[in-house]
Amino acid sequence: MRRDFIVEIGVEEIPAGFIEQAIDSFHMLLTEKLRSANIGYEKSYFYSTPRRLTVYVTGVDETQKDQFEEVKGPPKKIAFSDIGRPTQAALGFIESNNAKLEDVTFKATPKGEYLYLNKVIKGVKSFELLPSILTSALASLNFPKSMKWDVSQLKFARPVRWILCLFGGDIVKLNFAGVESSNKTHSIRRMNISADVASAGAYFDVVKKLGVTLDMSERCNMIISGLNSIAEKNGLKTIKDEELVREVANLTETPYAILCDFNAEFLKLPEKLLTSTMIKKQRYFPLYDQQSKLTNKFVVFSNGTPAQPDEVKYGNQKVIAARFSDAEFYYKEDAKTTLEQKSEKLKTVLFQQKLGTVHQKASRIADLAKYLYSSLILKAPPSDEHKKNKLDTIGRCAMLCKADLTSEVVKEFTELQGYAGMVYSQNEGLPQEISTGIYEHYKPCFKGDTLPSNIEGQAVAVADKMDTIAGCFAIKMIPTGSGDPYALRRAALGIAEISINSSFSFDFTAFAKYALGLYPKTLLEAEQCDLDKTAAEISNFVKQRFETKLKELNVRYDVINAVLWNGVSNIYEDYRKTMSLSKARSEKEFMALALPFKRAVNITKGVASAPAVKPELFAVDAEKALYAKYQKVNADAGAAIDSNDYSLAFRHLSELNEPIDKFFAGVMVMDKNEDLKNNRIALLCAIKALFLRLADISQLVIEE
Repeated sequence: MRRDFIVEIGVEEIPAGFIEQAIDSFHMLLTEKLRSANIGYEKSYFYSTPRRLTVYVTGVDETQKDQFEEVKGPPKKIAFSDIGRPTQAALGFIESNNAKLEDVTFKATPKGEYLYLNKVIKGVKSFELLPSILTSALASLNFPKSMKWDVSQLKFARPVRWILCLFGGDIVKLNFAGVESSNKTHSIRRMNISADVASAGAYFDVVKKLGVTLDMSERCNMIISGLNSIAEKNGLKTIKDEELVREVANLTETPYAILCDFNAEFLKLPEKLLTSTMIKKQRYFPLYDQQSKLTNKFVVFSNGTPAQPDEVKYGNQKVIAARFSDAEFYYKEDAKTTLEQKSEKLKTVLFQQKLGTVHQKASRIADLAKYLYSSLILKAPPSDEHKKNKLDTIGRCAMLCKADLTSEVVKEFTELQGYAGMVYSQNEGLPQEISTGIYEHYKPCFKGDTLPSNIEGQAVAVADKMDTIAGCFAIKMIPTGSGDPYALRRAALGIAEISINSSFSFDFTAFAKYALGLYPKTLLEAEQCDLDKTAAEISNFVKQRFETKLKELNVRYDVINAVLWNGVSNIYEDYRKTMSLSKARSEKEFMALALPFKRAVNITKGVASAPAVKPELFAVDAEKALYAKYQKVNADAGAAIDSNDYSLAFRHLSELNEPIDKFFAGVMVMDKNEDLKNNRIALLCAIKALFLRLADISQLVIEE
């Protein structure tokens, strides 16, 4: 026999950010404990709202599965006499395990034969085990923040107010946090009614009648549908915001859309200041006209259909008016000082205890960003005047990029850092490239985020991220496990993404070393920071994130290993090499080189420094032909590499395919004649060195 089982934990409103993790954990813990208890079931489902965590399990076994235990007894020589009769030791063992003599078996062990019993432990009724299973699962739940509220001293996200727990139609009796389980559930808060549930399967119809939409995805669809319906009726549109939709779904048990508006005079404020107030502070949905311009309309979602929708509308309009008035005050206060003055205040803002103030960081960013721009390998170098102008705008952008951190707006709306600086710089009439660079230098902020669009933002973004990485590595604050307080992994990935997207070709290790050198010598000496060693550590750290990016771009792991065999030297050029090698890898003629090259690598593995090739020592036509082809390919491929045309370079390398095959087929490399042997090794070393300028193709996996 099987029965369905349901448990609903009724609570005061859990914070929206806690709910999804909580129900996932509760479901996982409960089903794991059922399996551990040998209680079988068919399927399990979980649901959540701000006021309830529900797990529904179908086809639960009435009885726990029988368990089989092998019980070891005394040695056979003690358990039985010489004539084969059971001794008191054997009889005592059998009696204590409620067994019979015929149930006994013998088993050989390293210490001789022993008596064994295969004992059957009959399963207990599932109904009797469920209370302890549930209590254990609930007690194991963790939340970002918990509270105590009664004498039980149990911790939970919010006070537990009811527990519905049914096995079929029977109430599973338990007490958790001072609350006795029952067959009662409750409506949405506004209705304030309760109802009895006859059985586990009947639960869903009951809660639906009580105004509760259990399924979170259904609530999300209700929000999107309500939002789109209002927008279409008013000739407006919304902007997709999945995060806000999910948050509002976790704030309501049945969302109901209400159109509201605010005084159009507030539209004079910066758009993101208004939308941040609506979204981050109030969880409202802004509405836009068909040209994507913000309007004075917005949508709010109430919890269920309100008795007086106009009162809800009026209340929310009053709240947003007060919020906008506060935002306007902050904005006007900030207008009283320039960005330069705000930047000066950064001298009192600590970046990191050992690494100094944010003002010092901005100075390092300016130096590092200008160094980066000057170091870029460009196909068409700019004029001296253009370069000077760009160095000026990059330096100015860097010095002002953190200035808005001291503004009143950013203190209240931290997510507007960068944006506020852009607005204030525009208000001051600074060049647009500086304003855009200030706004975009934080990018990318998350996976899939847009990247800086101009050289000011790109250079300052890379410099900012590198300064943070260099400083943290200098003081040994290197990420370990999940701990990464300064988001160095994200910074490293950002450097890789910007370098690729912006075609930034530069010597990465030299850049890392320069960044380290901008920190005070006293700090570096106190931290025993060796510039070369630490720069190499930074290169390796960024290499790992670069590899992640390449995998996201569907570059094969063996291609990545082949190009990055010696670490990251130039992110953009290494990226281009992986693209070119990926293409070459699909060509049969090129891949035919992989095996002989691997053989060349193995032969030359122990050679520290290759001697010069002496053509006069060649004794076999095959080695003469290989050397002649090598000289041509070395010139052609070398020129292609120097001009960064890696696809052409790989095509030239393919020309070595036939002569190197003939070389290994017809030449004894390890000749008894030392001069001949060393000369042949020198030739292979020369060929290997040419290939390694591009990649170690011995790393490529040859597929049959």
